Amino acid sequence: MEEENQLVEIKNKSSSIIETANSMNITNQEDLEYAAGFLKDIKTTQKKIKDYWEEPIKRAYEAHKALKAKANEMLEPLQNSEKIIKEKISDYTITMERLKREEEERIRAEQEQQALEQLQEAERLKAEGNEVEAQIAEENAVAMSQIDIKVDSKVDKIAGLSFRKDYEIVVTDATKVPAYINGTEIRKIDLAQIKRFVKMTNNGVQIPRN
Repeated sequence: MEEENQLVEIKNKSSSIIETANSMNITNQEDLEYAAGFLKDIKTTQKKIKDYWEEPIKRAYEAHKALKAKANEMLEPLQNSEKIIKEKISDYTITMERLKREEEERIRAEQEQQALEQLQEAERLKAEGNEVEAQIAEENAVAMSQIDIKVDSKVDKIAGLSFRKDYEIVVTDATKVPAYINGTEIRKIDLAQIKRFVKMTNNGVQIPRN
């Protein structure tokens, strides 16, 4: 009951302050002094509101924290399972991609060997005076060397399963990183740091407008 009365008292005081603030006019020194004193009254009422709600907010936060901990306790094993499966999927796809590249390299090496053999055959035919057949052999060699080797992926796409590339970036000299790349801002302006420098140098920091 006491808490309810306290809350009613605070609400009434707040309503009175709001009404007075909206109707207040400052036209002379006396009004100015009254307004300055009225600000103290507002601060006092604000403190009463914060004090009144401090304990309920604390209890609610503790309850939230306890519930969050219970939820995390149930989620963590499943999150670990998800991580394990994703790592296994990643290992498999990386292995399949490696095998695909190795197959492409093997076929490319065979193709290069066949092209070389065709060139050697062309040289032999030229030496024998068979110019037409030699030219055909040379053309075959060129054609073989220009074939694009592409082995189909060994991993079929699965609905709902996607992959993305990630990159690790190491900055060795931050002064050489540009603010913009292709019109996209990559270095955000730290307004708080600029304000600190302005205060430290007594407004001695000058930033060109253009």
